[in-house]
Amino acid sequence: MDRIKQKEKSNFLTRIKKYSFIVVAAASGVAALYWLSLGSSAYVVKRDTVLLDEVKQGQLNIQIRASGELAARNIRWISAKSAGRVEQLLSKAGDEVKKGDLIAVLSNPQLVQELEEARLQLGIAQIEAKVELIEQDNQLEEQKALLLEADVDYIAARKTYEALEMLNNNGTGAISRLDFIRAESESRRFELRKTLQEKRIAIQEKNVVSQKEAILARLDILEKSLQSLQQRVDELNIRAEFDSVVQTVLIEPGQELVLGSNITTLARKDELIAELQVPEIQIQQVKINQSVEIDTRSSKISGHVIRIHPGVTNGTVQVDIDLTGPLPAESRMNLSVDGLINITDIQNTLYVRRPVYVQSNSKTRLYKLTGGGSEVALTAVSFGEASADIIQIKEGLKPGDRIVVSDTSAWGSHEMVRLN
Repeated sequence: MDRIKQKEKSNFLTRIKKYSFIVVAAASGVAALYWLSLGSSAYVVKRDTVLLDEVKQGQLNIQIRASGELAARNIRWISAKSAGRVEQLLSKAGDEVKKGDLIAVLSNPQLVQELEEARLQLGIAQIEAKVELIEQDNQLEEQKALLLEADVDYIAARKTYEALEMLNNNGTGAISRLDFIRAESESRRFELRKTLQEKRIAIQEKNVVSQKEAILARLDILEKSLQSLQQRVDELNIRAEFDSVVQTVLIEPGQELVLGSNITTLARKDELIAELQVPEIQIQQVKINQSVEIDTRSSKISGHVIRIHPGVTNGTVQVDIDLTGPLPAESRMNLSVDGLINITDIQNTLYVRRPVYVQSNSKTRLYKLTGGGSEVALTAVSFGEASADIIQIKEGLKPGDRIVVSDTSAWGSHEMVRLN
């Protein structure tokens, strides 16, 4: 009986061990299936939607990218030099004009009348001056005639005196003492008259010169007044001062303008600069004379920084670029352009294409290619200086590593992503 019970107990233990093994095996299978199911449900993205770039080592050119437009180097304001009413408007913004081309025509009847009156006054003054000069010349000629007469009288009296003096000296008594004295007196009188007449002529000649100068000065004043009025009338025709492009037109037909009213702005189409809008957080890196490459989308133009504006507008600072290279055919004012400002060069460093949302001198986690190229895993990376499209790597990657540089914000916080 005891043997039978012992045998039954042994069989029971055997069955328990057998069932325990089955349970353990089943549990192991379930666990294996669970882990396999986890692997098969990992985050998966299409490979062709992912942009990868390889880490390289070498020289890194630090650049700042900024957008902007071409602008005139110098803008000339044209203002009204005479008051008037706008009669005609012959040019519009964007028109190309040559030096001397009409832009607008003003009218000022009062100014035209003043010009005609000034022209008439000058004509009258010229006639009066001519008459006055003739009279002065006649008076001078009359004085010269009197001098000639005095000279003749003096010569005759002198010769008479000299002849009588000779006879008187001979002691023949041919002449009386009274006649000799009278002849001597006449000679001196005519000599004095001649001398006085010479002085009168000298004074008259000086007066004639002074009066001529005064007459010419009066005529010159009238002529200059006429020229000034003529110029003001001519300036009612608003003309281009040089070959240029009309930038703005600030008047319209019928408008009354006062002296100094702005009419239009002109600029040379072949004298352009680029005006780039640099983000204020990057402006501290920009310096005068740094080289720049301007991209018009069709051509590239070399240049350098010539001015950094002091103020900030809408989060950007304007930087003016002198265009030193030849201007392409598509160049024109207000043409949208992009610019690359060369900041500095870093020698023998690691760099990669700049991932989306990554800032310079920052630390972040990004996806690095692993698993034979079929997966990407989050990796901590420390970045340094950044260029427009490239960024320096300080830690976390080595040459040849490939990382995801496209937007991964939709991937959530998955540590590993499978590329399908």
